[in-house]
Amino acid sequence: MDNVNHPAHYTDNTKPCECIEVAQYHSFCVGNAIKYVWRYRAKGRPLEDLQKAEWYLQRAIDNGEKCRLQIDGKPLDAHNLTQVGKCCLYMDNMLDLARQATTYAEGFFWLYLRKSDLDGMLKVVKLMQLEFKESRNE
Repeated sequence: MDNVNHPAHYTDNTKPCECIEVAQYHSFCVGNAIKYVWRYRAKGRPLEDLQKAEWYLQRAIDNGEKCRLQIDGKPLDAHNLTQVGKCCLYMDNMLDLARQATTYAEGFFWLYLRKSDLDGMLKVVKLMQLEFKESRNE
């Protein structure tokens, strides 16, 4: 295991890719929200990680950020076949993440990300926090 280049909490073998392969196509705030949702079950502080994801999503919304893919640092160009190929792989990964999610709420997070819906992502992260709190009270 390589904790610098491929940390275990970002290279979970139940996911179709590494976290960076998804987060790199988004703004700083959205990328951080992705990171915290990605790892929330792996680092021992799930509620804290989900609260951080909420904080970054709310900041992205408050700053008027759009959840648009930036392929190679540029908006998607449908005439650039390299960009289109990367975009298709990204979209496939989002569907795989949704299908393989541990909970329905987590699955919807990835589907809302695929749709570029920050408000939907924020609602789901709040739901995930509630589900986690309820599971601890059982």
